[in-house]
Amino acid sequence: MIKKNYGPLVEMKYIDIDDKETMAKFPEAMEVLQNKAITSLPLIAFDGTPLWLGSMSYYYIMEELKKRGVQPVA
Repeated sequence: MIKKNYGPLVEMKYIDIDDKETMAKFPEAMEVLQNKAITSLPLIAFDGTPLWLGSMSYYYIMEELKKRGVQPVA
């Protein structure tokens, strides 16, 4: 749904949090995972900045994109 509505403006990636080499590329996410009791995944981040833990509705993701000036293309 996000890819359909935002096209090339939004990129989504799955990051394996057990892969230390990959996580080294995301220091803010690594800090959250090391310093907080993680009770649910996924860790949802925008531009590398962690914002939520656990499932997230499309509405909240859409609102965060809007705050960042990203508008749907479809």
